[in-house]
Amino acid sequence: MKKLLPLLLLTCCWISAFSQRDVDERTSWSIKDRGYLGLGFGGLGFGTNSQYGNYFSIGLSPQAGYMLTKNLSSGLAFEYQYTSYSDLKLKNHMYGWYPFVRYNIRDFFLQADYDWYSLDNVFTPETDRVTFDRFFVGVGYASRGGGRSAVNFLAQYDLLYTNTSPFNSPLSIRIFMTF
Repeated sequence: MKKLLPLLLLTCCWISAFSQRDVDERTSWSIKDRGYLGLGFGGLGFGTNSQYGNYFSIGLSPQAGYMLTKNLSSGLAFEYQYTSYSDLKLKNHMYGWYPFVRYNIRDFFLQADYDWYSLDNVFTPETDRVTFDRFFVGVGYASRGGGRSAVNFLAQYDLLYTNTSPFNSPLSIRIFMTF
């Protein structure tokens, strides 16, 4: 439970904001009409991990997407996360990217993304960095505001998760804004 709680706090604090356009059959296929950009802030967390002690983390996630249909969009996101473990005097820089697909069903949506991460290998001397992949699928809810804005809640599960994963849990809870 001590390993799961910091991860849940970390992922619950993950906040991103990106712009998503509304389209219909009359919308042109230009990037200007169907494309969207965004910048997310995420990975905000702090606490104590039973294995590594006290930690602090923060991340940044720029995104770009394209509305394929009224309900279907796809895009690419990049991630950077900085984590420090003060008790061990270690700093970790995680880089990653992921293509995503999102299907809207009224105020609900389904989302899948295949994530690649590169982490500092601070615990063994064999290599400087190690890479991991994750395949998330999940369901979300969009609470609509005025115009195109919404607060989104997304719960995802990592289908590639194993007990040897560097991540504490296969679950990811995300809260983000769209406008």
